[in-house]
Amino acid sequence: PIDTLYAPGDFVLQDAELSRDGRIFLSDRTTVNPGLRVFDGTTWNQLTTSPVDVCLPPSDIVFGRR
Repeated sequence: PIDTLYAPGDFVLQDAELSRDGRIFLSDRTTVNPGLRVFDGTTWNQLTTSPVDVCLPPSDIVFGRR
């Protein structure tokens, strides 16, 4: 089923990526509290209590290879 993971309104969500370990990373560009939000890919519960600060509003999420 398809459902809404997170909906802050406006057009502030720039990118979403699924990590290899099943977490969903979402770039939240709200003007008041921008950052990366992290969700469990199975339960869809938010793992972060507030957006992870990355200095500037995030626009693109890229995972490096190991």
